[in-house]
Amino acid sequence: MAKLTKRDQLVRISEVLANVGAPIDLSEFVLAEIARLDKRKSAPRALTATQRENIVLKQRIFGIVADADEAPRAGDIAKALDISVQRATALLKQLVTDNLVIRETDKKVTTFRVKE
Repeated sequence: MAKLTKRDQLVRISEVLANVGAPIDLSEFVLAEIARLDKRKSAPRALTATQRENIVLKQRIFGIVADADEAPRAGDIAKALDISVQRATALLKQLVTDNLVIRETDKKVTTFRVKE
């Protein structure tokens, strides 16, 4: 059986309280907690510092790929931006997913170029 969320548990408690005929203030408290959880879930989320930094890095990576005479590798980009190859690869993958960059593999060498 799947683990119940806090909201699911509060809904069950609310149903039990309704069937038992519990005091109204207790039922109102449970319903207010459910409403608070719903409000928090629908609230817009701010970007984290890392996410904001990654947006800037992706723009710089796109610029490097676009300006390159020869299709660069993830290691070349990582060295140019002084970041890890893993981070460069992850950000390049996001650019590929966004259809901004194309990943090309020739034998064991993977390069990237701007999608035309």
